Amino acid sequence: MDGIVAWLTGAAGRVWHGIESLAVSQTVSQVAEGGGKFRQAEVGSGVVVHSLTWLEGVGSWAWNASFSLGVVLNVVAVLAVVATRDRRLVDRWTSPWLAANLGLVAFGVGVPAVGWCFRTALAALPSLSLLK
Repeated sequence: MDGIVAWLTGAAGRVWHGIESLAVSQTVSQVAEGGGKFRQAEVGSGVVVHSLTWLEGVGSWAWNASFSLGVVLNVVAVLAVVATRDRRLVDRWTSPWLAANLGLVAFGVGVPAVGWCFRTALAALPSLSLLK
């Protein structure tokens, strides 16, 4: 069972990390080139690139953490019901179980979405050298 959970977690993490890396590399290259809808930013200072990379890592971590916790939560719930075969357990714990699952989905999708918005806004900022 642990092998299946580890494989599912790793596969989901690789897919998400690939999507996030593609988005950040495109954003960084657009910032560096000053092309498209993005203005020229100070990539040489490293602040923009470091911030974009950090935001990518936070989104990836949130996705992996929520997916892993969701798998563990649901496996434990199924094992508890199968082991006890008690209907009262299902009646008592359905609401907290559902709330935990919805919270994990909101965290796993919301944090990367907010990170993407911040990365897009950060990449769209004008160069700070123009303000001097």
